[in-house]
Amino acid sequence: TVGFEVAGRIVKPEKDALLSICTRERFEAGR
Repeated sequence: TVGFEVAGRIVKPEKDALLSICTRERFEAGR
């Protein structure tokens, strides 16, 4: 499952970036 771990490492930054964008948009909308 080394390939799975590598894929997780590649996907995680994208998920974090997407999450931060969603959080920021929600914050902007709530203001």
